Amino acid sequence: MDKAQINSIVKMIKKSRAESGDESNNSTAQTEKKASFQLSSKPEKVMIGLGLAAGLAIFFDDSRKKKKHPELARGYFRRCYDNYQKLGGLLDSTIAKNIKDQKEREFNDDMLENLTIEKAIDFDLD
Repeated sequence: MDKAQINSIVKMIKKSRAESGDESNNSTAQTEKKASFQLSSKPEKVMIGLGLAAGLAIFFDDSRKKKKHPELARGYFRRCYDNYQKLGGLLDSTIAKNIKDQKEREFNDDMLENLTIEKAIDFDLD
């Protein structure tokens, strides 16, 4: 093989690596788009929160506390409730932001929500 053939092979390898590098960057961008999501309704938030709370209650069992300090041990449903309370705030600050915003609105109508009331002028009818 002469030098020209080796150079052409090296260029082809570099080109294929650059193309495969671009594809890997595109694939990571695609996975990032697929991984980002948000909850759009309260039932979705409740179901995800309850599932995570139940999983954490099973995973972090109070069996050691029962043996050493039975008065400090919490039941399964109490652990689920406590975990759900903690996760509710976490979900509201991360993937359920729009649900929190909807809950804080006083009116469902945008016109009523943005309505401003001016002070009235005091006058006597005498």
